[in-house]
Amino acid sequence: MGGLARRVSYEKALQEQVGGSIAVLQVDAGNFLSDDLTLPAMAAEARVKNEWVLKSFDQFKFGAANVSPRDLPYLSELMKKPVHSESLKRFPFLSRVISANVVPATADVAAFKPYIIEELRGSRLGTKPLKVAIIGVSDTQGTPGNIVSGYKFLDPIATLKPLLLELRPKVDLIVVLAYVDRQTAKQIGMGTTGIDLIVAAHQLPLIDKVDEAGDAVVGFVPNQTKWLGEFRLYRAADSKDTAITSYVHRHVPLDKALPDDPVAGKFVADARAAFTKLTPAGGTVQHSH
Repeated sequence: MGGLARRVSYEKALQEQVGGSIAVLQVDAGNFLSDDLTLPAMAAEARVKNEWVLKSFDQFKFGAANVSPRDLPYLSELMKKPVHSESLKRFPFLSRVISANVVPATADVAAFKPYIIEELRGSRLGTKPLKVAIIGVSDTQGTPGNIVSGYKFLDPIATLKPLLLELRPKVDLIVVLAYVDRQTAKQIGMGTTGIDLIVAAHQLPLIDKVDEAGDAVVGFVPNQTKWLGEFRLYRAADSKDTAITSYVHRHVPLDKALPDDPVAGKFVADARAAFTKLTPAGGTVQHSH
């Protein structure tokens, strides 16, 4: 949960600067949960930490989070069919945890939503909301069909093609959250039609440039919460067309220059207190981020 209080603070400062005239959509491209295990089960402190992460995404209105292989050890517990309904009540954000190509390998677990559609509003967008489809895909870095925690991984490109045909007439913008390496992210753009933006993450370093692949702009987000990957999208002010005409991609350092948001700061402090209680004496809480 490092960086949450500054991430919330940055969004509020940005909205204050523009008088609330823009729409902000916060998303996570994958590997947002701990996969620490005390065999044969997840460590108790890791489980509590993950609970607080899901609660934070709900409280601070994140749009979506993409499933990665490292998120599945915990998510699969919540997605088991006998407890799935109760899991959604405990963690409403679970309905916004998405993947198109991570699908059940057995009948014991529920499927993730392949995508969600968000309607963004702001005075700079005019009176008509901007409809954004957010799709999740991931790669095990192995052959398609690999099974992790009861889920199998289908080929991302083959999975995306029919979804893009379905969604393109219905929305103004298609964003793919992709937990893949840089080369695979470019292959997804080149191998499909209709994606506007691919947000890629997979233990990537700080990559300031973007790639253009097929229809898509491919931007990369680093693997630590010390940075916030930001994509500013623009369209012509005098046009009725909703098409994006230009963009800016940058990384915002979540350092001391940004004050902690008080509400989010208290949330983080409460979370740390909760999972620190479960840390072995003299030990530390480890996590995958």
